[in-house]
Amino acid sequence: MRIQTELGRGTSVKVYVPKAPSGSLLTQERHEDVSALAVAGRPRILLVDDDNNVREVTKTILEEAGYIVSEAGSGGSAIEQLEKSPQAFAAAVIDFAMPA
Repeated sequence: MRIQTELGRGTSVKVYVPKAPSGSLLTQERHEDVSALAVAGRPRILLVDDDNNVREVTKTILEEAGYIVSEAGSGGSAIEQLEKSPQAFAAAVIDFAMPA
């Protein structure tokens, strides 16, 4: 991860992840794991953002892309959902700058 800040220009955040191995992106075993997290073939995403307007727009975009979205308006709420059903989500979209 690289974070660069320039006065008067703003901040850029770059996240570097390892390249996936060549071939199939999902092994059969992993594909079955992801399928178990889906409802009627649609993966479930946990969306965490404290801004209601941003959360609503993001939810709409994700739903239009075919995901089922569970919302959390705070980190605490997200943790509660994860504690109740830790295996229920295929992925999470999380606001990185929420108040403590």
